[in-house]
Amino acid sequence: MRRYEAMVIFPGEMDTEQLNAAVEAVRKEVEAAGGTVDNVTRMGKRTFARILQSPRKLAEGYYVLYELRLDPAKVDALRGRLALRDEVYRVQIVRIEEREQAAGSVRSKDEPGEAVGAEADKR
Repeated sequence: MRRYEAMVIFPGEMDTEQLNAAVEAVRKEVEAAGGTVDNVTRMGKRTFARILQSPRKLAEGYYVLYELRLDPAKVDALRGRLALRDEVYRVQIVRIEEREQAAGSVRSKDEPGEAVGAEADKR
């Protein structure tokens, strides 16, 4: 099983009780797919940069970050199941190792001692 982060956005119109139930429902979906949830971080209610025009107009949403472990073959199925739930507005699942490697490769290009771009031509 690999480690993933799932950012789930719930509609901002939910009350606390509905949000708690929705957060738990997503946890149960992960477990039903054969995964485990290591951590849940509630990032709070945030206003969107623009009003989203999908089935209903939303100006804000609750952001919740799940750290989970799941078989790679089941990620797409989980993403699809979450997208079908009424209480989930958006979902994005990212493999943690890939994200960390991408951040590391960007930093390594700018480390001192390596010529990049125009500086390489001057040498």
